Amino acid sequence: MGNDVSLMRTMLRGMLQETSTRLMSEQKQMLERLWDALMGISERRRR
Repeated sequence: MGNDVSLMRTMLRGMLQETSTRLMSEQKQMLERLWDALMGISERRRR
């Protein structure tokens, strides 16, 4: 019984870590696109 619980806990922890890593990389891409867009606007405004 206790063995099943620890196995499930390990699997859940792995899934959580995988999900958070994926979310982080997606968020990073979004932020980078946003940053590029903002920098592009400020570059155009400067000229």
